[in-house]
Amino acid sequence: MDKKINMYVPWLLLAVLLSVGLNGIGRQLWFDEALTIIEFASLPSLTDIYRQYNIPNNHILYTMMLNLWAEGCYALTGTMPDIFYRLPSLIFSAGSVAIICFCWKKRLGGTTAFAAALALTVSLPFILYALAVRGYAMSFFTILCAFEFAVRLNRGRMLYALWYFLAALAAVGTVPSNLLAFAALTLYLAPGKFRRLFSVSFILTAILPLIAFIVFYLPIWTKLMHNFDLKEGWHNHWHGAGVVYFAYAWSLLPLIIIALYGIGRIIRRHGVSMPLLWKLLPFMIPLPLVLLDVYPFPRVMLCLWPVWLYATARGVKYSLNLFATMENRQIWIFKTTILLLSILLLWGAFGQYSARYVSRAMVCASGYNDHLFSPYYVEDYDPAGTEELTRNAPGKVFISFTADRYPLIFYAFTRGADHRRFIFNAGGTKVEKLKNGTIVILSKYDDATEFAQNYNLSELRLIKEHGYHRIYMAVNN
Repeated sequence: MDKKINMYVPWLLLAVLLSVGLNGIGRQLWFDEALTIIEFASLPSLTDIYRQYNIPNNHILYTMMLNLWAEGCYALTGTMPDIFYRLPSLIFSAGSVAIICFCWKKRLGGTTAFAAALALTVSLPFILYALAVRGYAMSFFTILCAFEFAVRLNRGRMLYALWYFLAALAAVGTVPSNLLAFAALTLYLAPGKFRRLFSVSFILTAILPLIAFIVFYLPIWTKLMHNFDLKEGWHNHWHGAGVVYFAYAWSLLPLIIIALYGIGRIIRRHGVSMPLLWKLLPFMIPLPLVLLDVYPFPRVMLCLWPVWLYATARGVKYSLNLFATMENRQIWIFKTTILLLSILLLWGAFGQYSARYVSRAMVCASGYNDHLFSPYYVEDYDPAGTEELTRNAPGKVFISFTADRYPLIFYAFTRGADHRRFIFNAGGTKVEKLKNGTIVILSKYDDATEFAQNYNLSELRLIKEHGYHRIYMAVNN
């Protein structure tokens, strides 16, 4: 039975991952993705990308990789459509699923590892960022690699200290806040006995990510501090923390319920032990962050998911072991695997169906945009079409901030249209006046009446509604 599980389940995971990829690979670029390409990945050299760290949108090592990838694609095909930009993230995501599936299987068993991989693959946040032209999929992969190296390092295999350092360097060099994942990793791998906290292997586990962070950012330390001073994030701290926990709990609910059962049984039998508390501490990391001036965007906390998922999977293993009986064990394992994977697939399908409703509830509760379940750019979003509709406009075309100027510029440039016709407020430059007849692109969330008043216009005359965008003509009698 184990051989059948090990033979067929990875193919199921591959099919689900390909389904996820095919479903979103053609998604048009949204603001941050187009900004990444235009402002950073298109710079002439890797050194320029490294030093152009004026805003945290530059996920430096990912952007460097994207630069090399784009150059290779251009050299081979002479073109670079959206799908090519998304492929590296899909590859990193497939690598993450493979690590969970095959590395965790050795420690947690095939059923638990496959269930963890499937639960992650069908979760909405993973589906969104598995294809994002951003550094999140690369972060997930490098953190999972670092976790595997750290496990081996803590078993006394000191050669893995170098690999752990390199994986940590790749992770923090992509997104500096990935350092939080290494705090979670260190807490989870902390030994239960106090004297073992001072072992060489555990000390290396704790300090190597900090050394990697300093090594990578020291030459651009001033820019890093400037980015921290921007204080980008949520000002409602507890709502931010709530969304972080809700996103994880809702996405992996069946797995979490099973894990809690196993942990509860262990506590009833053996009480609360120090090793168990250490394993649960990584889940507390989002809470102290409420003391910051602003709470990080919830998507930043996706870096904690690899460690959280492993801890959850460990609880699932406890539960499955409690349910197992010695007689007919092989048949039980097979039936349990089929049942568990079926539940996870159904929950994933329900998550897809309910995404917009969960998103709306989250937005109403927090007052902030949702970027984890059903963000604005996954439904009825066609900046390429909007650019084409305004291509023959006389004179300049004004774009509001929420109308996402970067995708419009990107699609104009890649299609050989004049992207310099677009004007907008950015970088301390403000468009003070709009001429009569100027085409104005707003988002569906913008108030046209308020906009007209701000620019002393007689009216904004609606020309066309196009998905996320509204195209107007400025009328100034």
